[in-house]
Amino acid sequence: MLKFRLLSVFFLLFLMFSCSSKQLIGSWQFLDVYDGEKQEVRPLIQEGKTSQHETAVLTFHKNRSFSSMDDSGVYQKKKNILKMKYNDLKDTAQMKITYINHDYLLLFSMTKNPKTWLYKKLNQKRAEE
Repeated sequence: MLKFRLLSVFFLLFLMFSCSSKQLIGSWQFLDVYDGEKQEVRPLIQEGKTSQHETAVLTFHKNRSFSSMDDSGVYQKKKNILKMKYNDLKDTAQMKITYINHDYLLLFSMTKNPKTWLYKKLNQKRAEE
């Protein structure tokens, strides 16, 4: 009985982590960038700022590759850390996922000049066009 409970717990944990990874898959439209770390989407959306970069789209694929405008690369996701290696760059960009749901994504760049990048999920039909 104890083995069954342990297996059930591990199975549930596996489902939780695989579902959170699946949330990242798809196309995300860049909305804006903010100084510092932001962890809530609602205040950012209520500001109503419009970005000059609304055509920029970041797409995460199931095969652990990504594309962003004219660049592409591979990524790794462990818990809330996203490591993105662009094909044309030597260094790997490390981002912290501070918020993700089916509509919005906040990525925090952990650099000397930290920024939070706000993205809105494109619906599947629009992303395929």
